[in-house]
Amino acid sequence: MIPMIENNPAGSAKIPPPSDLALLFERLMAYWRGAATRLTEFGGGVLSLPSPEFVVEWGGRPRGRLALRFDPSLYPWLMRQRDFKQLNLSTETEMLKEMTALYALYLIRYFSMEQMMEAGPLLPRRPLGAELNGRAPDSQVLLGVEGHQVWIRLWLHPDRAGA
Repeated sequence: MIPMIENNPAGSAKIPPPSDLALLFERLMAYWRGAATRLTEFGGGVLSLPSPEFVVEWGGRPRGRLALRFDPSLYPWLMRQRDFKQLNLSTETEMLKEMTALYALYLIRYFSMEQMMEAGPLLPRRPLGAELNGRAPDSQVLLGVEGHQVWIRLWLHPDRAGA
């Protein structure tokens, strides 16, 4: 059973610790597969392989930016583990963008369900140049997902509520 994460009060921008980022990804994988997924947390490590990476940003309070970098071996595994969901995602890019957008929804809901409508469209894209090198992430975790690594990084905008 997946442990509960305590919801934040409306408008709160408590920065989620790496363990909460991991639990949210575990929930996403349980949805994707229709079964529990074994995750291994590597803490604040880095996935430095040339790997597919997607960024999504959202508005509202708190505003944020999320980046997910995927081990290249994750895509074929995801295709085999999709719990027979009818997916119209035919390429690696489409599927990993979908995973990034879904994870962003889980993360926004972590802050507050009321903030969902203020988030705006969640349009994953590849990062531009040194876009992610400006400052260290507010929270990050490197996970092993059944042997495939995923690096999750989160930045909250400096004017976040409660800061």
